Amino acid sequence: MRLGFLHAAVAAIAPVNQAVARLHPSWEVVNLLDDGILRHFHTRNEAGVKERLDDLARIAVDAYGARALLATCSAARLETVEAIGTARGVPCIKIDFPMCDRAVRLGGTIGVVVSFAPTQAVTIATLWEAARRAGMPLDYLTRSVPEALTLLNSGDRAAHDSLIAAEAEQLVREGASSIVLAQVSMAHLGAPLSKRLGVPVLESLTSSLEACEKALGR
Repeated sequence: MRLGFLHAAVAAIAPVNQAVARLHPSWEVVNLLDDGILRHFHTRNEAGVKERLDDLARIAVDAYGARALLATCSAARLETVEAIGTARGVPCIKIDFPMCDRAVRLGGTIGVVVSFAPTQAVTIATLWEAARRAGMPLDYLTRSVPEALTLLNSGDRAAHDSLIAAEAEQLVREGASSIVLAQVSMAHLGAPLSKRLGVPVLESLTSSLEACEKALGR
């Protein structure tokens, strides 16, 4: 049950591994980080993103024997992630695709909260692809809060959480019937925000680990 987690941001490592320890303690996880990939996201260098993620995937599979891969960088395009898995001969899951699939199947208007600006267009594209595959219509609203991620990276998690909650609440006021939290660094807010706002608040962590379990045939 060895999985390779492909990270482009340090902030993704702790929540993903804490969830594995809580939900799937028998899994053996290899974490591979290249935070230089963030520069490629900012410059829209998709070839660079794919090359660096593929390097991490190669190490995870060839050196450490990973049977499945999880790309935790939500700014990576779905087609890039799936192509990497095909090239390596193992399932490679984009962390937010299972969440997006669940969101479109709920119907209604999806409110998307983004804290890493390059993720916004990719998340919307992922929602459109999930809707296409599911044969569902798509209606969405978005809120980008890059200052929240800045606060989180500086160690002020409380201020980060407060900003994200405020944006999610505003989306509900504007008509969102569900909320998508685009970054895994927001995943801990899913359950409390759902209770507070009275609508489904979807996060990528739980659903992506369920997809990993399915990919491993468990």
